Amino acid sequence: MENSPKTTVYFDGHCPLCRREISFYKACRGGALIEWVDAANVGQDKLGEDLDRTEALKRLYVRDTKSRLVSGGAAFTAIWKELPAFRPLAFFFGLPAMAPLLEFFYNVFLKVRPLLHRLLLS
Repeated sequence: MENSPKTTVYFDGHCPLCRREISFYKACRGGALIEWVDAANVGQDKLGEDLDRTEALKRLYVRDTKSRLVSGGAAFTAIWKELPAFRPLAFFFGLPAMAPLLEFFYNVFLKVRPLLHRLLLS
């Protein structure tokens, strides 16, 4: 029997915030069913032809079970769909009116991430 593809999450393992959040999700029920890829510490072949390492380190990316690649807020929604406790969030932020709001807040986070990173290291 052929294995069905897993949802794959690509994250920046050099980012302390990212590592903490990914560790949290990994520990959740359903987390073991997701493939977690530290984009900072794998070869390009592990990322795939359509995901450049530089981009993978800038934003959260997820490849779903149908090999579709999404990033940012849509990536969080894809993760949440796989974790039973977070499925209500996935549904809510998957609504057409809410997805742009999640993307907006994710982009704000990206702007302050370097500052938060420095605060965590100090």
